[in-house]
Amino acid sequence: MDLKFLGRGSAFNTKEGNTSAYIKENNTLFLIDCGSNIFERIIQKQLLDGIKNVYVAITHRHPDHIGSLGDLVFYCYYMKGVKVKIYDVDGSIESCLFQLGITSDKIELFYRDIPELGIKLKEYYAYHCVIYKNEYGDISETYRETDNSIDLFNCYSYKIYCQDKVIFYSGDCSYIYFYEHRDCDVYYVDTCIADYPNNAHYNVNLLYKECSDSNIDISKIWCMHFDKDEAIERAKELGFNVVKCV
Repeated sequence: MDLKFLGRGSAFNTKEGNTSAYIKENNTLFLIDCGSNIFERIIQKQLLDGIKNVYVAITHRHPDHIGSLGDLVFYCYYMKGVKVKIYDVDGSIESCLFQLGITSDKIELFYRDIPELGIKLKEYYAYHCVIYKNEYGDISETYRETDNSIDLFNCYSYKIYCQDKVIFYSGDCSYIYFYEHRDCDVYYVDTCIADYPNNAHYNVNLLYKECSDSNIDISKIWCMHFDKDEAIERAKELGFNVVKCV
């Protein structure tokens, strides 16, 4: 019950493709995120062949995470006769899809359980970005602000409880409270080489330090969502695992 990856890059890393993981068993496809170039890869890999159930868990609504979700929904509905089941944590995905002309009758919502795979999900808020209006009414993006004008742009990490292991899968995040997730057998973590104030992603050197501080075995860490090749090379230098795409 291991995750396989269709892409391992961040938004602008077109060479690596948008980060997206999946499990395919028992005529069921479970997909985490469906970014702008992921539907194309799903078709290329023939992942929908023989599929009767499609489940999708979304970490957040940036284009590199839901950019081709509408294509997947339409294709499954019209070409496969299958309604995609979506875990809509914050109740926003239906309105997003409606803006693309996808009405609610073409999808189903599910809550945590994927019985065909014996999987249960639990979501955790990920420390990413918020969007707020300043005093002039302009919309800007900032990070972890604390004033009352904030509108949260929700981002989630997931624990995936499988038959024989517990998997932690981070959304885009700059920090993980590892002490809350010590029961996990493996961690898939958003990793970058960029290092600047209010970075919304997890700098690989900081990740190494915090794994050490939290006594997390780095052999359990799999890095993903890379911004540059340098992030991949640095992760390997530090002893982390690096996800590979199928």
